[in-house]
Amino acid sequence: MANRWTGSSSSGFTDGEYFINAQAETKGVDANFTMPVVMRVVGGDGESTYFRQAIGGSKTEFELGPFASQPQKLVFNEFFSVLSKDKVKKR
Repeated sequence: MANRWTGSSSSGFTDGEYFINAQAETKGVDANFTMPVVMRVVGGDGESTYFRQAIGGSKTEFELGPFASQPQKLVFNEFFSVLSKDKVKKR
């Protein structure tokens, strides 16, 4: 069975900086599965910032940031480097 990723994200503002709170759920993988996934965040100024986050088990929660401006877009699995079917939604 192929890896399946579902995820959601929301942005928050703390002490003058923005953060993205995200969660990724995996299906069709072993409980000990861990894989680094590259993500891209597009800021309010149009600039892109790249992150690598280890995703594992059945559910991973993580925070990205801080950002000087409110993030406009989160691209999960940016380079399709993880063989999966992705479903990402904004909370």
